[in-house]
Amino acid sequence: MSKIKPLFILACLAVAAYGAMNYLKSSGEIKVIYLMGGAFIENEEQTPLKVGDKVPEGMSVSLKERSKCFLQMPNGGVIKLNSQANVVFTENKKVELTTGSLEVKNNENIIVNTPQGNVNLLNAHANIRLVEEKTIVSVFSGEVEVEHQGDLAVVDEGQGVVVDSSGIGAPSDLPVTPVVKMPNSASNVTQVPISVKSERVSGAGAYYWECAVDDEFNLFLFEDQLQKANGSLQNHPDKDGIFYLRVCVENEKGFFSPFSEPVDFTLEIYKKINKHRSFAKNFYLNKNYQKSLEEAQTGLAISAKDVELLQYLSLSSIQTKEFDQAYKSALLLKNHLDPKTKSILKKISKEWKEKSPKDKRWKKLIK
Repeated sequence: MSKIKPLFILACLAVAAYGAMNYLKSSGEIKVIYLMGGAFIENEEQTPLKVGDKVPEGMSVSLKERSKCFLQMPNGGVIKLNSQANVVFTENKKVELTTGSLEVKNNENIIVNTPQGNVNLLNAHANIRLVEEKTIVSVFSGEVEVEHQGDLAVVDEGQGVVVDSSGIGAPSDLPVTPVVKMPNSASNVTQVPISVKSERVSGAGAYYWECAVDDEFNLFLFEDQLQKANGSLQNHPDKDGIFYLRVCVENEKGFFSPFSEPVDFTLEIYKKINKHRSFAKNFYLNKNYQKSLEEAQTGLAISAKDVELLQYLSLSSIQTKEFDQAYKSALLLKNHLDPKTKSILKKISKEWKEKSPKDKRWKKLIK
């Protein structure tokens, strides 16, 4: 029996891999590769999507508020759907965008249909969004052709264009990409909310900050919007570790800049917060309310919206008859309203009623 040569085996494997890749491209499969929040297929059952699910052609996909969904396309490209987007994937590499916005990256060639016209992306990286009966296109790389009722315009890298019922506007430059100034690269962040700062960009109406676990932003965590170049983020990671931040801006025309280079930082708060949570709880259970209150306040200086610390600050303040402080911290809890905080607020209201029944503010906490 003759031996099979290693080079022949490698050649066979290469042919098999090439065939598999072509099958994936020709099969038209669209796959969910990342999901934050909620996304579902618009059918009778409103079928929820999860990572790994395939999206059949002709189906409508909708995102809930504050959600993101990354979809792997058959040609290897990625479409990123943003909050409250609605799209339909049709045949021949066409996407119908009916609400919201999407970002297209690394696709060989794809057409996005909108109510105002068609956007043909030629191996381009671009953002397309619908705002007040307008289609706004920002081109970060590559070339885009925009068509409206027979008219055609070419939008180059670094340009944006607005399409409305009157036609295609003249392409103009995107805003300048900002540079992150704070936090510094490889810095330690020891309290939240996280303070951020970027270069100020002339004409920018909003600064969009993104946080992720990786520097490619495939493992996305959250997005925050600020009106100025500096401020505090409303969100933060829910554990210690190394994370990445980047920022882009939006100008008065609605065009986005490309994102800045990412900056890494190390979050170091939860070890300290867990200690203060434990102490605040133990002191409260042992009826040392003043100590519990102090531990909660110290922990809240690190994380101002921590639910557990706000709980013991409120409860201990009631026992020490500092009702103004109890009410203030309980209102912060009410802003977190979910099943857990609802039960906490019921407990706070009950203890408040027992301790000071004439102070009727406890009623407002459970309305």
